[in-house]
Amino acid sequence: MHHHFFDAAVLGQSLKEVATDLIKAGEAEIVHRWFHSAKDADFFIWLDQQNNVIKQQLTFYGQVVEWNIVEGVKTGLIVEDEGRQAVKSSDIIRFDTHAQRAPIEQALNLLNHITALNDIERHLLTKNFAHGPTSKNLDPEEFIRRYGGLLKPKTVKKRRLFDWIRRLFRRHS
Repeated sequence: MHHHFFDAAVLGQSLKEVATDLIKAGEAEIVHRWFHSAKDADFFIWLDQQNNVIKQQLTFYGQVVEWNIVEGVKTGLIVEDEGRQAVKSSDIIRFDTHAQRAPIEQALNLLNHITALNDIERHLLTKNFAHGPTSKNLDPEEFIRRYGGLLKPKTVKKRRLFDWIRRLFRRHS
């Protein structure tokens, strides 16, 4: 177990964008951006066709802070399989029953130092972690206005949209 002194500035500035992928999800295309630091941190952003962030996940020193449009902010830990080398895609995240304040504050601090993001992106992503809108607290019209573009036809119900996004997250988390 490595213990790291948490230095948000150093860690944030060390995160660089290393990949952008287009994920086909039925009709929709999701853009997946990955920022990586050799200092044990990763930041992932999932965007819909309208460039709305639908999910973001920051991992640092084994901690995970995630926000997604369905569930809001969650915190947890990366649980590595002891029997082998950690492979990112097979790491398992164990989420806390309730989001923990401390990692969220560290994540916000870290986010403010990610120089690979522009100010507008940083502001938006920070807002999501600080008091992220979720499907529960956005009114349906606002939700559909923002995220309805993920769907065809336009008459689709809010509930179906959530189910679709949930399936999408399960597939690409």
